Amino acid sequence: MEVQIDAEEPFLTLHETIQEALAFEKGQMTSFYLVDEEWTKEGEITLVDMEMEDISETAVMAEVKLKEKVSEIGNKLLYVFDLFNERALQLELADIQDGDSQGGALVTILQGQKPQQIDDSFLDLT
Repeated sequence: MEVQIDAEEPFLTLHETIQEALAFEKGQMTSFYLVDEEWTKEGEITLVDMEMEDISETAVMAEVKLKEKVSEIGNKLLYVFDLFNERALQLELADIQDGDSQGGALVTILQGQKPQQIDDSFLDLT
């Protein structure tokens, strides 16, 4: 999948674009993870604020613009769409284009087999 998205958009716009393109059911918990070159998780951006204590800071998709966390070609993210089974899409910033933007996001390439949103095959006891 290839997505063109304005850097001013929040992570929530990217989340919604992925959800729609893959025909995922809305309402499932998801997270973006900032990762290093070896895909090791370094920070989380959640769909909803999961803050349990006043001392912890939680980045929330609706409040964080893409440009605040992803600004250089090659920056990587994990989009975990099945938290129970830790299934994720690996995302990488491939290009930065200057110029006037209309805002929003657009899926420009969608090919291959779409992943099942929730892998519940472990529940099949037959």
